[in-house]
Amino acid sequence: MFWSALAVALPIALHFWHQKKGKILPFAAMQWLVEKDLQQATGFRLDNIWLLLLRCLLLLLLTLFLAKPVLNAIKPETKTTKIHLVQANKLVVDNFRFELETALKNKEKCFWIDNNLNQIQALNPIPVLDFDAYVFQNAINLINTESQEFEFYFLNDKILQNVPQIFVPSKFSLNTVIDSTKKSSFQANITALKPMQVLIQDKKNINAIKATLQAITDVYKIKFDVEEIVRSSKKQDWIFAKPVEDCFLQFNEKKIPFDLDETAPERFLDILVERYKLNPVQVPLSKQQLQALFKEMPQNQKSKNDTFQSFLLALFLILIAAERWFAIHKNT
Repeated sequence: MFWSALAVALPIALHFWHQKKGKILPFAAMQWLVEKDLQQATGFRLDNIWLLLLRCLLLLLLTLFLAKPVLNAIKPETKTTKIHLVQANKLVVDNFRFELETALKNKEKCFWIDNNLNQIQALNPIPVLDFDAYVFQNAINLINTESQEFEFYFLNDKILQNVPQIFVPSKFSLNTVIDSTKKSSFQANITALKPMQVLIQDKKNINAIKATLQAITDVYKIKFDVEEIVRSSKKQDWIFAKPVEDCFLQFNEKKIPFDLDETAPERFLDILVERYKLNPVQVPLSKQQLQALFKEMPQNQKSKNDTFQSFLLALFLILIAAERWFAIHKNT
């Protein structure tokens, strides 16, 4: 968009075109004029020069407004500092003890993830604090984010999916750990289930469906009795119905939209957890789910650039009014 600034040559060219010297046309009455009463029209008139400058500035402002430059250099660069937010959990602290001790040694700010945002003076003792997605978001909101970069340390747990997204106002890094000790409780609920009867009517995606079920079986030991032909003697727990446009699951006569992709095993497991009232807290989030959950929102920078755009628009309108006033009143 900045290339359009070259259009500033147009009013300059038009100005010179109108200022070029005309032809001398003698006529009889000229001999009666006194020499001293003649005025030489040489050079540029001042009002025309101001009008030229206004028109050039208008084009430059229009270019700036359309290009929407990002103002990163309004203030002098400041050194980015790290803020460490840590879940008050022994497994988290033990797993990232080296990183946290290094941060404390370097006098970087470290806080427990809590509504009161208590600063960490020492890693022991570990306080007993509530933790969920709402507490996490509130702790982030309490931080002054000017020239800050976040380091998050927490358990990878589905409890964080209580909210659609967690908004972070600047750059961040996720440091997660999975509590493998909780898996036994989830596994106990799974093994209590009888083998699930699965009917696959979708012949087009049969290989992808079987791969999805096998992946769940390999990791969570959930057993599936897969059939491709309807048998009246068996009641099907799950049906991968033949799709018209999209594949869908059928459970207790309820149709559930279901896309077959690389995340299919995780999403099918989520459905199992919900339908059979298993413990959803024990299932860790995938890398894709974590990346989708946390979203960077540089609100300060966005507000600063919006203000600059509004200023350019207001100045552009003022200059248009000034240019029209000059052009009309000076008969240009």
